[in-house]
Parts: sequence; structure tokens; C-alpha cells
Amino acid sequence: MRKIIKADLIDIFPTDNGFIYLAREKNSNGEQSGVFHRYKQDEEKIFQSDVFEYIDEKFGPDGRNIASQLGDFATCKVTTLFDGSLLAVYPDGSYKIVRDGKLTDVDELFYQDAPACSPVAYGRDVWLTVPDANAVINYSIEHNRIELRIGGPTYKSFTHPVDLKIYNNKLYICNEYSYKIRSITLGNYKVEDYRVFNEEIKSYFRSGESEYAVLKTGIYLL
Repeated sequence: MRKIIKADLIDIFPTDNGFIYLAREKNSNGEQSGVFHRYKQDEEKIFQSDVFEYIDEKFGPDGRNIASQLGDFATCKVTTLFDGSLLAVYPDGSYKIVRDGKLTDVDELFYQDAPACSPVAYGRDVWLTVPDANAVINYSIEHNRIELRIGGPTYKSFTHPVDLKIYNNKLYICNEYSYKIRSITLGNYKVEDYRVFNEEIKSYFRSGESEYAVLKTGIYLL
């Protein structure tokens, strides 16, 4: 494991060759602002990016229109639903759906009064984490209901799960307070430890064959 970047992150997501991130940085006047960067893993270098590159990578071909529809395009995590619509979920549990270039849905998603976040589409449904309820849920946008819940306030499977990804038919859940990435095999729903760290884990993702973890002290190549 090797530390590659220390940053006060607002957002981060993978690209085909590394990742793009938005970080709080002080300018020459001592004021904080958001600065965009791209990390290219084949060169192992960081390049300054801009808002247009960030939007195009995060939201796809119609990204600039989608970003204008959302308003706040930086603090949400996004996934593409089975019908091609874009779902953006915010840390407070609110979500927006953009269909055919237009904002069509604005709603909230909670489990036991705790906001859901970090969406990943899977089939016709969406998997999300619920940090304050120590749970992971499968939610149907079509039917507006929770289809499956794993973990919960009285269980020890997850400890403040803040980020979720799906690779090779497995969920990978970052448990911030237990310093673990735990996996769930879709099909039998077996929960296992995948990686254990010595500090809080905020996010995990892959780009090509490379794996990255965002820990409390920075961004690491695993």
C-alpha cells in the first residue's frame, strides 16, 4: 500500500486511467476554494483539471446539461439506472433523477430515519449504504420500496458504512469506524472482510487493474 495524495476531498471518482478529484485548497489570498485534479496512473502524475472535464467524466456525454439540472453536482454520488436515467444521491438522503435530459424526480430515501447514500445500480434496483443505521439496502426506484436490508442498528456486520461499489458480482462496503472494507457476495449474501486498515476508510474504487482507498490521511494505491 502506497500513499499517493493528501487532500481535503469534496469528491472523487475513477476514470479509465486513474481518477479525478475535487479538493478544498487555499489560494494565494488564503481563501479556500474547490480545485479539480486528474491523476493518471500510467504516468503516476497529478494534473490540474477543470470543471468541464470533471463534469464530462462524472456525468457522461450529456454531463453539462445534467449538471445544470442538478444544481449541486459536486456533493452527490451518481449511478446510471437500468433505463439510462441518472440517479444522484446526496449525503442528507435526498436524491434527484434526470431522465432524457430533464430533472423528473426529487425525493428522499431513509431507512429507520437515517439517510441512505452511495448508490450503485444493479439490475433494476439500487444498492445503497445507510451509515447511521449500520446497514446496506437494496432499493427499488420503480416500486419506491426497500427490497432487502443487510445489517442494521443491532447488528455488527457494518460500522458506519459510507461507501459502496460493485465489482465482479460482489459489493464492497467501506466501514468508516471499524477501518474495514467488507464484501458481500451477491447470490448467497455472505459477508466477509476484504481489507483492514489502521485508520478510517472513506472510499474504495478500482481503475483498470489498480485499486485505491481513500483513508483519513490521504489517497492510497493498494
